[in-house]
Amino acid sequence: MAQKRRVRTSIETPKSWRTLLRKPPPLTVSEWCDRYRVLDPKHSAEPGLWSTDRTPYLREIQDAFTDPEVATITLMKSARVGGSEAMYNMALYAADCCPGPALIVLPTEDGVSEEFKGRLRETIEACPRIRERIPEGKARWASEAEINLDSMRFYAAYAAAPVTLTRRTCRYVFFDELDNCEKEAGRLGSHLGLASERTTTYGYRGKTVSATTPTFEGSAGWQAYLASDQRRYHVPCPHCGAFQILVWERVKFSEDVRDPERIEADGLAWYQCSACDERIEERDRAEMVSRGVWIPRGMSVEAPRPKTAGAAWRPALAGNRPRTRRIGFHIWSAYSPWRTWSQIVAKFLRVRDNPEELRVFVNSWLGEPWRETQENIEPDELRAKIVGAPPPDRVPQEASVLIMAVDVQKSWLYYVIRAWGPMARSWLIRYGTAPNLDAAYAIALTGYPKEGGGTIAPSWMLVDTGYRHVDVHEFARVHPGVVPVKGQPGGNFSMRPTKIEYTPDGSVAKNSTVLWLINTWRYKDWILRAMKVPAGEPGYWGLHRETGDDYLQQVTAEQQVWSVTKRGKFKQRELVWQPKREGLANHYLDCEVYLTAQAEANGLLTMQPVAPPPQAPPTTDSPNRPRYGKGPIGYRPRKSMLS
Repeated sequence: MAQKRRVRTSIETPKSWRTLLRKPPPLTVSEWCDRYRVLDPKHSAEPGLWSTDRTPYLREIQDAFTDPEVATITLMKSARVGGSEAMYNMALYAADCCPGPALIVLPTEDGVSEEFKGRLRETIEACPRIRERIPEGKARWASEAEINLDSMRFYAAYAAAPVTLTRRTCRYVFFDELDNCEKEAGRLGSHLGLASERTTTYGYRGKTVSATTPTFEGSAGWQAYLASDQRRYHVPCPHCGAFQILVWERVKFSEDVRDPERIEADGLAWYQCSACDERIEERDRAEMVSRGVWIPRGMSVEAPRPKTAGAAWRPALAGNRPRTRRIGFHIWSAYSPWRTWSQIVAKFLRVRDNPEELRVFVNSWLGEPWRETQENIEPDELRAKIVGAPPPDRVPQEASVLIMAVDVQKSWLYYVIRAWGPMARSWLIRYGTAPNLDAAYAIALTGYPKEGGGTIAPSWMLVDTGYRHVDVHEFARVHPGVVPVKGQPGGNFSMRPTKIEYTPDGSVAKNSTVLWLINTWRYKDWILRAMKVPAGEPGYWGLHRETGDDYLQQVTAEQQVWSVTKRGKFKQRELVWQPKREGLANHYLDCEVYLTAQAEANGLLTMQPVAPPPQAPPTTDSPNRPRYGKGPIGYRPRKSMLS
């Protein structure tokens, strides 16, 4: 039988040829840079082939440039973290892999000329992959306002001339130092919004990228970051594995050494883990940063990093990811491989007494906006109150009432007990943490010795309902003297009740309790003024002799600043209370606010000293029983929670 002849229906190529002609998988920006990006020795202290492993926190920032679901990328940064180089990487990647006209916006016209005829041009020439895109025979392929490549064009714009932003339609817009652009523009409007409209016709392929060091809270860059999903870089502790954001308040150094030169030269600073409080040395930082992960607002890490986890392990995230095409990243010097923790501390010690230089430190080293402070107090100002103060757990003779407040957190409870006397004077008796409500209640039932004899216990225990509010309301229903409270900033009230209905776990019937809303801003104003009152004067706010730095840091964690808020259709400038730094704990301050509100509600802030009668008849009442005002609380207080 004759062999059937095979009919050729298409052009066939050998298997090896098909392999060679197969389209390679697309590279991410970071992968492309690791292969092709070369750093120019004229503009880099580490010239040569780019390595993303040097700054691993830039990987996700760069790779977001190719994400079709991302329209706007905002990088809020301190100086010397590689933010500008990351933006250059995106621009060069676009020229090679996904070209389209690009607009680069800088603050001033002189900056545009210097960038286009200097750094940007030399960056392109230093990269062989992009140098091939330079047109042949064109001696002037780069001018003061344009860079022309075979694949795409870069156009220049500067903030002082808005017409340069609206002249062309572009696929990409890059803002270098957005806050400075808005500053140069004055009242000419939002340059970020104006330039972003240039990318509209490109749809999901258009991108707007901005990298800036923040200046103040109302600046364009900071507002753009607040409008994004606000991603922060979390790194694992080498001791407990807990993921956390590096914050300035956790960078520690010995109290015995205040010389910045010695701290920087000997590397005396370290980082204290926010979960286990263990000391993290500088040598552990590179490993921590290499295993970090960007987490948007509203999300968290489900579990700590296991000690046996490999290099490729990444944590699972819990929570709801924000649905937005605007993403934002915040990074500061503590993550940078070019600045050590000791250098950051030394810089702070050099400039802390100079307001202008301190502002530069906050912006350029911490990557935070400068807040225009109206009222503020520092821990050092309170340390003078510790000298000569009574010991803890000892009630002064003139004090007649004790109040306890509890701030409930996820794992622990923070509590403060303060004694009150006539003329609005008060003294710190005890503070600390408790594992649960039962343990805190046992502390409240304790009788504290009073100078001159006898004991006295707190009359109320105010408990914050921010966490586990059902448990708090049920606990208050069955334990006398427990008052559920909740802080509410602002408003034209001091302390007001509201009825709360809740259903305890496992029950069918609803129970009702009274929740007291407290205007936290009002009482923070009062506490701040009281902190500055000299000893012996009316309104004196005292401490005990063993008051620690943790308490002092927390009660001074916030400051009063001017802020622009929206009321209906109008905006107004008003004083608000805000944390001095992001991540700074303020649990003891919340406790002080709650117990101060209770003291005012029961007339303790207006209580006058009462002289005993010359021959008082014996009574069954305690000699420590105070005189109370009526106040908004609807029941007469007890001398003790035991009564």
